[in-house]
Amino acid sequence: MLDLANQRFGKLITIEPSGRNKRGLVMWHCKCDCGGETDVSSTNLVKGYVKSCGCLAAYRDITGEKFGLLTAVERTGSNRGRSIWKCKCDCGNEAFVLRKRLVTKQVQSCGCLTTVKRLEGVRVGRLTVLEEVGRNKHSEALWKCKCDCGNTVIATSKTLSCETKKSCGCLNQEVREKMLTEYHLESKHEGTSLDAIKSGLRKNNKSGI
Repeated sequence: MLDLANQRFGKLITIEPSGRNKRGLVMWHCKCDCGGETDVSSTNLVKGYVKSCGCLAAYRDITGEKFGLLTAVERTGSNRGRSIWKCKCDCGNEAFVLRKRLVTKQVQSCGCLTTVKRLEGVRVGRLTVLEEVGRNKHSEALWKCKCDCGNTVIATSKTLSCETKKSCGCLNQEVREKMLTEYHLESKHEGTSLDAIKSGLRKNNKSGI
């Protein structure tokens, strides 16, 4: 057996033999400069067919890129030649995800997204849910909604599900104006304010009328 211990092949440094593959070739356990580890046959090492744990082929700088609720922060290593990225989730948590799973959209959150009921297109009162835009400090999903009046508003899943949020605020304003109008109509008789009659004379009234 050819002794390759503690030799460098590209980004790999051989550590110790790790057995034989199906073809009977000696496998060497190697440490990569990126921090990853892998097993490579002596033939692939000597002939230069393999020069890293796979990070050379898999690496692409995605720092700052957004994948669903995840923002890639930094590359932290690799697993069997596949790069691992530390990500910040909109809910505030961190997640370590394979780059491949990020770019193929297999993973789009730290796990919190799977617990959120999707509301895109749902109509609540005058609101139509457009898209999820993040999380609040309580990790509640925040949804951008379009009101029938044309305004947009942000609402949580809870306020939408419980229907405590049904408009951008215009509905409440209309209700208040309607109640105020009805109050004025009920408090007058033939143009005379009944409330003014019931309240008696003001202190500064000198006419007695």
